[in-house]
Amino acid sequence: MAKPRVQLRPYRDGDLAAFTPRADFAEELAATGWNWAGGAPSAQVYTVIEGDGAVIGVAGFVPQAAGEWHAFAYLAEIPRRLWPQLLWRAETALRRLEFLGGARRIFASARMSCPAARPTLARLCFEETAETIEAAIGEGVGYDIMVRGAR
Repeated sequence: MAKPRVQLRPYRDGDLAAFTPRADFAEELAATGWNWAGGAPSAQVYTVIEGDGAVIGVAGFVPQAAGEWHAFAYLAEIPRRLWPQLLWRAETALRRLEFLGGARRIFASARMSCPAARPTLARLCFEETAETIEAAIGEGVGYDIMVRGAR
């Protein structure tokens, strides 16, 4: 049986620096200063790797209020052939959080300037809300908030 081309493993120090994020993700990472050196104790953070072991992203969930989490992903340029497996891995992680982690609602932010963001999240059963946020990245960078689970 062939080894899966996309896998998730627990995040390790240095994984964030082990790949080149897509330009919009790199901009967000630089603006927010996210860095998980020493681990991220309250979050569930995963490293996305390709079959050969190359790091192609970092993704996970950050707890919010009781039973609520925020999903995030910072990815490299992902070849089209890997997207079906990437989405399958994401769905598996979301279900694990819901069934084992007790998540009732999971939020995600879809960057308005990225036309594929909302449809991709919709494929993972996220629904649009009326909420939007302005990002700390710069003026005019906004996000639509989407939710999966009880509203």
